[in-house]
Amino acid sequence: MIAPNPQTKLMDYFHNTYVQANGLTRMSERAYRYAIKQFHEFLGEFCTIDINTLERVPGFSAWLCAVAGVTPKTAHDYRKAVVAVLSHANGLEEAEQKRQEEIASQPPPDSGTMLLSHWVASYGRSHNLRQGCHQLMYSVSHLQRFANKPLTLDDLSDDLLNGWITARHAQGMTPKTVHSQRGHILTLWREADRRRLVKAGPRYVQPVKVPKPRPKAYTLEELATLLQTFERMEDQFQLPVDLENTHFMQVHKRLVLRAFLLVAYESGLRPCDLRALRSADVTSDRIVISQLKTSEPKEFCLSSEAMRAVQATKPEQRALVFPFGKMQLCRAWKSACNMADLPGTPRWVRRSGATAVMQMTGDPNAVANFLGHTSPQNQVHYVDPRQIKSVHPPPIIKPQPSRWSKIRGLFGKGGAQ
Repeated sequence: MIAPNPQTKLMDYFHNTYVQANGLTRMSERAYRYAIKQFHEFLGEFCTIDINTLERVPGFSAWLCAVAGVTPKTAHDYRKAVVAVLSHANGLEEAEQKRQEEIASQPPPDSGTMLLSHWVASYGRSHNLRQGCHQLMYSVSHLQRFANKPLTLDDLSDDLLNGWITARHAQGMTPKTVHSQRGHILTLWREADRRRLVKAGPRYVQPVKVPKPRPKAYTLEELATLLQTFERMEDQFQLPVDLENTHFMQVHKRLVLRAFLLVAYESGLRPCDLRALRSADVTSDRIVISQLKTSEPKEFCLSSEAMRAVQATKPEQRALVFPFGKMQLCRAWKSACNMADLPGTPRWVRRSGATAVMQMTGDPNAVANFLGHTSPQNQVHYVDPRQIKSVHPPPIIKPQPSRWSKIRGLFGKGGAQ
């Protein structure tokens, strides 16, 4: 393989080499491209794929959170995307893969008498861990405190971990903390088993159920407040006209966000489906779309108010109805929520529609049909329980009594006297 020129622009290398080598989807390609654009803004210049560029990555995540206004998780993903492209350009991925293969091919030691604390340090060096190594050591220290002795790799057993997990629950630790510490010990144990440092790996360690947070949705009053807030937004979106993002048009944010909210609330579509909605899919009275997640077609009618809101954005002049990126939508939505002093994300609108259907019908099947799900059990992750005051389940049809049972009821259990 011919090494690329270190003076090649990062964006050019991404389009010409990285996309084809990794087979990125169209949505992943857009996310990577946006991350590289943000990295250029962070540096203040168009950078190259030179290996020295990797030394300028630290601080990118903090800049994204402070300046771009993204969440820490999104900032981590964008930083990871930039590092992945730079590592691929400089051959670091192949070097890391060869190093892992060499570590796996090393002969095992004579026994598993290595102290668990020493194994944490070895594991951290082999995986280039910094902050994560301290978390592993913290979990190991609690396990050794429970065992009341320094532990070796041979001391690890299912009974020891199950007793420790039970004790952590009894101490009042949250399920999330216990689940995290359990994962730390299992990670160390499985890696030691992969390198054949222990006689046997974990067989059955009791799982820890972490309760999922209750879904939250907007109320009708909050949705009305958001619509009023959109009207006060003066700036505009720069939306691409074609799928290649070569030509753009200016559209007011208040028009686009209003149409997005109304369509999402009435259709129950995911934000990714709405951002992939083509202008050709919108007719005068209905929308037909194939869902990205399930590939199932979905057809629905919109109210006249929602259709007027969509037509106000002039969708006939571009390929997509809502052609903005995920972060572009989230930043605009966050700005509107700050103006209205409301929490939430664009996903809350989909849950608001599901909650309204549940309030009107009380039927989980209707909610599943609205969301495009095959199982009505998934509605518990979308319906806000705070807004459901009384849900009446569908009536249970009882079998009709036979003629003989009716006669016995007239004359009593003993029959005719």
